[in-house]
Amino acid sequence: MKPIIKIGAIVGVLAACIVGGQMYLDHKAQAKVTEFLEKSDLQKVSFQSASIDLFTQSLIVTEISAPGNGMVNASIEKIVVHKWDDKNEKPSYVDLEVKGLVLDPDPIAKQSPELAKMLDLKKVRGNLRIDYRVDEEAKTLSLNRLAADVEDFFALE
Repeated sequence: MKPIIKIGAIVGVLAACIVGGQMYLDHKAQAKVTEFLEKSDLQKVSFQSASIDLFTQSLIVTEISAPGNGMVNASIEKIVVHKWDDKNEKPSYVDLEVKGLVLDPDPIAKQSPELAKMLDLKKVRGNLRIDYRVDEEAKTLSLNRLAADVEDFFALE
């Protein structure tokens, strides 16, 4: 066999492995997010997709929406979970980003337009990044990173 054909065959096999691995990880991510929502009694929360980045191993969940039971509807463009303690019921560490969070007070405005006008309720848009560790024995919480920015209101890091 010629060297070019050998290289092409190797590249083809590697590409097939990467695509197959990504498909497997995406299926696993979908199942994991669905299981988490069911365990957390958040069945009304929906999401469009869940995948795992093959290189960073981050879990990415997109287009999340949660009805507000007549209060405030919430939607999130993307959640990126960099690290998460999934071995314990209460995670001892979490590192995640929430991108494109939107809180919509429209249900309140429909139920009580006077209250909405008095409180000047508007949609709130923002992002959040949090990274923490909990040591239950020492009863300490280490906040490694907290960043939040709310459009037209404030930014904190």
